[in-house]
Amino acid sequence: MNDTTFGCLLIVLSVGFGTYYTAWVIGLPFFDRDHFIHNLFPSVHLALLIPALMGLAFIGSLIVFCVIALRASSSVSIMSKWIVVAISGVTCGGKTTLSNRLHEYYAESVKLCQDDYFYPVDSPHHVKCLSLNHINWELMSALDMISMKSDINNIISQDPSQLKDLPPKATRSVKINDSVNPQSRNILILDGFLILNDPDIVALSDLCYFLTLTREECWSRRSKRTYDPPDIPGYFDSVVWPEYVRNRDEVLKNPSVKVYDGVNPIDSVMKEVITAIDNQIILNSQ
Repeated sequence: MNDTTFGCLLIVLSVGFGTYYTAWVIGLPFFDRDHFIHNLFPSVHLALLIPALMGLAFIGSLIVFCVIALRASSSVSIMSKWIVVAISGVTCGGKTTLSNRLHEYYAESVKLCQDDYFYPVDSPHHVKCLSLNHINWELMSALDMISMKSDINNIISQDPSQLKDLPPKATRSVKINDSVNPQSRNILILDGFLILNDPDIVALSDLCYFLTLTREECWSRRSKRTYDPPDIPGYFDSVVWPEYVRNRDEVLKNPSVKVYDGVNPIDSVMKEVITAIDNQIILNSQ
């Protein structure tokens, strides 16, 4: 059946039903009850019941729509209370130090670290660097980002003042005294070397920071650290630094990302970040 035939059929059915219903509701009462025409139609009461049921269905649908809309509005309102601070950057650049100090400074703030979402060594998600026969831990595929983003959405979907369902990998800093700004509990700090390469996380973040280092300074710091699993010879030169450069160049295309040199004193960086967060708190409270 082509579209033209189907359209004509719908018109015929609509006109037929309209004519039948009009005769049923308007014409039938003018005939005596013992007239044979009554045998062609159900009771007039049923004819009146149909629009009544349709009206109730419409009202019910309208109520359901309003409830869903109000819940969505409430969810958006709750999410708008949160201030999401994303801190990323080069390995050994100071991002975790900055995140931890902010987490401590803002009492009852919540923190998530991307490093806690690495897949285990035997995961099939990993990609190997063939020249080194070693897992490439610098790729997004090495991380369970689905779980991390699920935890983020779980947190920001709750009222900060009544946060009950805290994901296992999230931490909430301790409230020292009652004089602390209650808005501190509205802060979610995200720490990770690739979080600003995830567009979903960037879209949720109010403030984004990226810490850099020169190759020489980065190697000087990383070579003094111990990793599990440990770096193998050549891993920094063949994997760590090239992947960082690629990810950095992608992040810096976003003009909203504030960049800091990782050799700058952490106190001066923290002071600027605190000022920005405090301004965001004021903005959110208006």
